[in-house]
This record gives sequence, C-alpha cells and structure tokens, in this order.
Amino acid sequence: MDITGKLVVAAVTHTETRIWATDAHRGDKPEVVAAALAPAGQILLVGHGKGKSNSMLKLIQHLERHQPKTAEKVVAALDVNVPALTEPQILAAAREWFDDHKNG
Repeated sequence: MDITGKLVVAAVTHTETRIWATDAHRGDKPEVVAAALAPAGQILLVGHGKGKSNSMLKLIQHLERHQPKTAEKVVAALDVNVPALTEPQILAAAREWFDDHKNG
C-alpha cells in the first residue's frame, strides 16, 4: 500500500497499529507496521486507553522522540475502543472525523 502524501488512519492497540490510506477500498487489509507512517501526508490516530495502557499516547511519544517529522503529521487522535469495533466501524469513525474537519 502506498501512503505517500496521503491522509491515513492509524488504529492503535497495545499489540499493533493498523494503517489505511484514505483512498482504501472497503475490504482492503491494513498494513500492520507503525514505521510505515513516515511517508504519510497527514495522520489521524484512532485508539483507546487510560494511563499506562494508552497505546495511542505511547505511539505519539515514540514518534515525537524518534521520528519527529512523522509526529508533526498527526492531525488528531480519536478516542475509540478499537478492539470492540470492526474495521468498517473504525473507518466510519475516521470518515466522520474527516467530514467534520475537512474544511477547517
């Protein structure tokens, strides 16, 4: 999957980060490599957690420390219970966010 310059959705759990390009088609499989975020144009993180279990926050902190140019591409972080949602539900939440913010 080529995400170069694209808006991407990254769903973060404590075991993986799943990445979709915003032009992904229904049923496309996500890429399961957090380092693959580097070529993205903008990044919407989707995750859930509190305190030490907040994997999304850990990813942001890792990016800020080790890949600051990638960290700058994070446009928002949505707090949703990723393990409880299907992939279409995750992407629907991301589409709703993009629709609400595309003109802002």
